[in-house]
Amino acid sequence: MANTAVSAPDFREERDRFVAFALASAEAFLELDEEFNVDYAVGAVQWLSGTSHDLIIGKPLIEFVYQADRPMVRAALGGVKRQGRFGPINVCFSRGDETPIKTAMFGSYLPTHEGRIYLALSAQRMAAGATEDDSAIDEETGFLTKESFSDMAAEALKAGKEQGRDYNMTLLHLDGLEKVKAKLGDEEAEDFIATITAELQANSVNGSSAGHLDGDKFGLVHDSDVNIAAGGREMVTHALALQTMMPLDVVKRIMAPGNGKSITALNWKAGLSMRTAVKLQRPICAVSQKNLPLARDGIGYPMTEGGMGWYLDFFDD
Repeated sequence: MANTAVSAPDFREERDRFVAFALASAEAFLELDEEFNVDYAVGAVQWLSGTSHDLIIGKPLIEFVYQADRPMVRAALGGVKRQGRFGPINVCFSRGDETPIKTAMFGSYLPTHEGRIYLALSAQRMAAGATEDDSAIDEETGFLTKESFSDMAAEALKAGKEQGRDYNMTLLHLDGLEKVKAKLGDEEAEDFIATITAELQANSVNGSSAGHLDGDKFGLVHDSDVNIAAGGREMVTHALALQTMMPLDVVKRIMAPGNGKSITALNWKAGLSMRTAVKLQRPICAVSQKNLPLARDGIGYPMTEGGMGWYLDFFDD
């Protein structure tokens, strides 16, 4: 197989081409390192951030994002490595003491280029779909209400078809959501809902095409190539970390291998039923049939408490 590594001069040339392409439809272009710090910037950077080009370099992008939009941007940046790209999402930049400005943000990830993330930002191409009507917003989640989502989804799917974009609408049933919320304290429950909101918004068209339909049911309009299951796994991971009071990085390690026994043990630690453990393993964590633990007597956990504790300790080392 031919070596496809990109030399330094070729990389600069490719980046310059990407910049030229991006600026044809954007006011600013940013390049982020693996820690989401701004490593390169060109275009109307001062207009966007309220500060000079030199002062934005080396700073975390999130510092320049309006507080309310930070969870969504974090979710989008965190998910771009598995999705390859995101956007457009509507993001408000704080701009220091100046009036905040909302732009359409597009992102792409190139793992061959040291894990760089490339962002194109455009106020002129601000994505349609955001609403300023407070009555259309669900107070708890910040999503569109059931009625507003229905109207928005129809408009978004129609607009996507006219623009040649392949949009899908997905209905999500986050089974057990209300039970998990009830077991969390007020602050933890608020953090959990914020995580769900950020993940779904980041994966939806414009970052504003998600709705709270009823209880634990949600809907969103998204690009057809967006992996909604991966976003669902991220939400479940945060929920289990809160519920078990285990470090998030440990819970991610447990969830990653697709090992049914370790995931079952994590559910036990969270105080959830074996029925919930089975639901989590197949559609969310893609555990194969041969690695899927079967419930004892149809409802009980198949391992002893000591055995499940061993699995959790193994990942916590």
